[in-house]
Amino acid sequence: MSQQYTEEQRELHRQQSLILNAWRNEAIRKIKEAGYNNLTINPKNKVLKRLLSLYNISLDDSNVNIVKQEPQRRIKSSLPPVASCKSNNNKPKPIGYKSRCRKDEAFDLNPEVFYKSWRWKELRLIALDTCGRRCVSCGAKPSASNSVVLHVDHIKPLRCHPELALDLSNLQVLCEDCNQGKSWFNTKDYRDDDQREKLSSIQLASISVTEEMMSRLHESSM
Repeated sequence: MSQQYTEEQRELHRQQSLILNAWRNEAIRKIKEAGYNNLTINPKNKVLKRLLSLYNISLDDSNVNIVKQEPQRRIKSSLPPVASCKSNNNKPKPIGYKSRCRKDEAFDLNPEVFYKSWRWKELRLIALDTCGRRCVSCGAKPSASNSVVLHVDHIKPLRCHPELALDLSNLQVLCEDCNQGKSWFNTKDYRDDDQREKLSSIQLASISVTEEMMSRLHESSM
């Protein structure tokens, strides 16, 4: 027999829903003000918390809880039970399997590791969203009628300035041809003043180069 909610519990449920919706609306507004405009129509709460942390935005979430729905009466079925698909998760992983979880990712400033890391992919997406998906040198833009590929370039190259590897103000959007022509020895900045100001104004506390990363890079190069 399923438990029914009292009127007081229903009222508490409604109040929690209002608090949660108000927090979500405020979080979405602040994230968009920070320059991130790639949110889905109905983002999950954990995605919003991740972006708030990424952009170093403080927002009180002490009153935000997962609101439980009212229990519904379950009707017994005469059909045989369906095999659960959760059993597939218990299968042994294949030999050579590597987890793609952010927490256990080995991060390194070595280019072969760096450009495959989650930190770089997050930073690359922010640069593309902020500066627009167009080459700042020649103006090329990917479309169905061409083969343009965009790169996010380190203005001061990674191999010469590893301390700027995760610095947004050191990034610009170039097409593949312009990026290859620029190479690693050219430090020309093709951005306009508006793009420089936008990238410099974004503060990401969770993405930065630490002294430990620098020391590991120096040890590997010796």
